[in-house]
Amino acid sequence: MLAFPITQAARFRLARLACLSALLSGSLHCVGANAAGDRSEGGSPVERFKAFISSPPVIKDIVFRKKVRQDLSKPMRMDGSFALSTNFEYFHARWQPDATLLRQIPDPSDIESLKIDRLLVSIFRDEYWLVDRERMATHWFKRSETDNFVFRIANRRMYSLRKLLNLGLIHVPIASIVWNGNTFLVNRTLVSEEIKEIRGELFAKGTNRPTELRVKYAGPRSYAEHVVRYAYETEFDELPFLPSKISTFYLNDGREVEVDEMTIVELDTAKTPLGTSAFDPQPFIDANKIGIGAYTNDALYSVTADGHLEFVRSYHSETPSFFSRRITRSAERIFLYASWVGANVGIFFVFRRIRKIHNNQV
Repeated sequence: MLAFPITQAARFRLARLACLSALLSGSLHCVGANAAGDRSEGGSPVERFKAFISSPPVIKDIVFRKKVRQDLSKPMRMDGSFALSTNFEYFHARWQPDATLLRQIPDPSDIESLKIDRLLVSIFRDEYWLVDRERMATHWFKRSETDNFVFRIANRRMYSLRKLLNLGLIHVPIASIVWNGNTFLVNRTLVSEEIKEIRGELFAKGTNRPTELRVKYAGPRSYAEHVVRYAYETEFDELPFLPSKISTFYLNDGREVEVDEMTIVELDTAKTPLGTSAFDPQPFIDANKIGIGAYTNDALYSVTADGHLEFVRSYHSETPSFFSRRITRSAERIFLYASWVGANVGIFFVFRRIRKIHNNQV
């Protein structure tokens, strides 16, 4: 157990060092950005659009708005009500192939501030920081295991950014699409367990800028068709082929139902990778007075103001294994069957005794 006077910045460093200690077992190393070459600015709008999905540029800053259900306490309804929603959430992000910073912000103007509205995800190579609803900045260094709450929640919260940089595609990582003309077939090893195949075709009209992407998602027990439509309400100087508004429609028995809408408010790209400081969550953690935590060995620890590492909770049995679930289900079936047999045997002996008593009375 550690105990010494400690500042907030030192607590931040301590959370990193926690994974080095013998107590928590782990290792960290210094990381830096990979070099990247300049992106070509030639080609038609369609070709540059496809190149963006296949390999987005370094995103120095992007602010985007996401439409959400008018009443978040109720599930999504396929009755067209989503299209009428006036409820929006705002996000600020930075991205490059080995790093991501994503935070929810109260307003687009807050890009210049350090405000966080419920969410912050920072990933630099194998180092993860997550601020979610618990208001604790949890640190995790990815080694071999990935099935833990930090990895799962961080990737879940990245859903909107992935969809935005994939220009409306879901169930695929960023920069994973390989085109064959204006069509693509996603490698099934890249998609989720529920979706085994994704096919899409891009269409362009008039100005030759893409107008829609038709996508088919197929799984063992499910099938869905989406139409992703693009609008160019704001033109980005360096990326004139890039839509500013992306709307997704689900084909429900041939009828289009809007299920998602995202709008790019601000965008700034870079020709070279950003440094480590661009993805450093410490300024946001300090400004919002958020506590520090460390995750390792299926457990969460908090770093206290006086430098102690305190156990918070274990996640070891959070998700039972397939084998244990099968044992549980088998035990339940055996118990129900035994109870049914026991009840019938009991009824048999009761009636037998009643009959015996009746015969003796006669």
